Amino acid sequence: MFTSNHVTERRPRRVAPVDVIAEAGALLAAGGMLRAAHVAALCGMPRSSLARALAAGTFPTPALRGHRKSLWRAADIRAYLDRMGG
Repeated sequence: MFTSNHVTERRPRRVAPVDVIAEAGALLAAGGMLRAAHVAALCGMPRSSLARALAAGTFPTPALRGHRKSLWRAADIRAYLDRMGG
C-alpha cells in the first residue's frame, strides 16, 4: 500500500502584477481599450471568472473578440465598476 507524507496545501490566489494593475488604471483613465488581463486586474477577479461572467451574461461583452484576445472599451468597464460599487 502506498502512503504519502505529502500534505496538500491550498495555493494562494494569484494576484496580478503591479505593472498590469498600473497600466490598467492608466488605460481606464485615458479611455483606451483594455485586454482581459487589465479587466481582470481592475475587477479583482481571475480571467477564468471573467470568462464565466461573460458566459452567464453578467459582464459587459468585449468590443472586439478574437480567437486569442478580447478588448473592452474603458467606458464599458468603468460603467460596470460604478454599477458594482467599485
